[in-house]
Amino acid sequence: IIGNKNAIDMQDLSDMEGIVKSAEILGIELNAHSYFNERLEKLRQEQRLNIEARKKERVFNLETIDSSYLFLSSKASKLGDLFNLNQGTKIKGVQGFVLASIVFRGFLENFKIEGVSLAVHIQRILDDENTQIKDKAQKIKELFMSQQAVAFAKEYLKENLEFILKELGFDTILIARSAACDVEDAESLAYPGMYDSEPGVYGFNGLVIAVLKVWSSVWNEKVFLYREYSNVKELK
Repeated sequence: IIGNKNAIDMQDLSDMEGIVKSAEILGIELNAHSYFNERLEKLRQEQRLNIEARKKERVFNLETIDSSYLFLSSKASKLGDLFNLNQGTKIKGVQGFVLASIVFRGFLENFKIEGVSLAVHIQRILDDENTQIKDKAQKIKELFMSQQAVAFAKEYLKENLEFILKELGFDTILIARSAACDVEDAESLAYPGMYDSEPGVYGFNGLVIAVLKVWSSVWNEKVFLYREYSNVKELK
């Protein structure tokens, strides 16, 4: 393939990357094959532009992403790879969507209590040296699960969650779980399992509550204690 222009033109990026890996294993030098390398770089550039263009999107179908979508978190991007194994053959009976981190950050900034953003309220709790970790976690969870927060979330998330429910089926039982923070899969840290997962989620209202519970678990007691133990000072 690497010496055949017509064959090269028929390959997509995943095929080309596979050829590169195979060449490395077989000890084949690719530098001499200029057309192959030009085609590979063109496909990589197209992918970079596509990813950059999609960074403003709020909802991602796992079937449309892969490990290059690291801005969604390493976990989400790797799940995308699993969903696209064997040239697009999806995992039987499994579908999934990711709410981008901009949705979470937007909620923190746009939901306000007495004119002050949720992000500021959380920071005040974190900075309070007179409050124990367990109580800090509980206070933050109460902010997320307040009637005000739920009412705001229903409007804020309406378009995104209704889109997901329409795609999956409004009668489908779902599970909501974290897509992982930046450090979850780091070599020196072991965050998997630290954040809450919400199984048995049904309907729009149930999904709103589940998302809020998962979001609030970024500051649950286990995470506080583990971050303190690991000397990680800043929440990602």
